[in-house]
Parts: sequence; C-alpha cells; structure tokens
Amino acid sequence: MTSLERIVSDAIVNGLQSLFSANVLSEQIALEKTKKEFEGDLTFVVFPYVRFSKLNPEQTAASLGEFLLNNTTIIKQYQVVKGFLNLSISPIYWTTFLNENVQNMQYGRPTIGAGQRVMIEYSSPNTNKPLHLGHVRNNLLGYAIASLMDFCGYEVIKANLINDRGIHI
Repeated sequence: MTSLERIVSDAIVNGLQSLFSANVLSEQIALEKTKKEFEGDLTFVVFPYVRFSKLNPEQTAASLGEFLLNNTTIIKQYQVVKGFLNLSISPIYWTTFLNENVQNMQYGRPTIGAGQRVMIEYSSPNTNKPLHLGHVRNNLLGYAIASLMDFCGYEVIKANLINDRGIHI
C-alpha cells in the first residue's frame, strides 16, 4: 500500500466511523485505480459497507464523499457511480509530494539486490573478424543491464574483453 493509499484509507476509516459508527481497520479498505472512462484517481467500492450505513450504495458513497471533501485536504472532488466512490486527489498533495521528494536521489530506487554480487558477461567479439553493428548493440545491451543491476543495489562485476588486436595484425 502506497503512502497515498494509506492516507486515503485512514480518511475513509475515519469517515465510516464518524458517519456510520463502523468499526473498520485501514487494512480492510480496498482502493483501486479509477478506470479511464471515469473521473478520479482512486476508487472505493462501498457495497460491503452499506450494512453500516443502512442506506443504498449511492447514498452511502455520496455521504462518504461529502465527508472526505469537507474533512480532508487530500480530496479535491468525488464522483459517485452506482456503488463506487471515485476520488480525485488534490493538487496540493501532489505539489507537497514533489517538493518532499525532488531532492531525494534514492526515491524509487529498488534495493532488491542489496548485498548480492552478480556477474554480467556481455559481448566480447572476435576482433580477428570484421566488427558490425550487432556487436555494438550487444555491448550497449550488456552495459545497460549491468547499469540497471547496479541501480538495484547489486554489486556488479562486468566481464567484457576489450582489446585492440584485430585484423590489422
């Protein structure tokens, strides 16, 4: 669950408790990315929660949407489509998020390879034969993969024979 989803989930839990006295945990809140044909960033399905509100799904979604709009700064607007509450995230959130992370050089960097060593062996063309663009492509691909592995935290050992012995000898 991303930090945005966590914030929205907590706000929804607060809304469900305040409006309908529902005892729900944030982990139980399922948010989905809103489908392209609808307006919004995140979608909350209200069907499982109508038992708390004793209202139809549209009324439950509208009540919760109004609560979120009036009691949080993260929601810019909402749209009710049957039993689905589509939420649009405020530009204030995105601006704050960008300002907090723009200087963070480690943001988004995976650490799946931390502490692991890997060897990437790539193109070592036979320089006794003519070289062609395929050799260049393979060298660039190997170097790119090694760079990506390094970015993911691996200790990368590159194995590539580069020599100047060629057909001119």
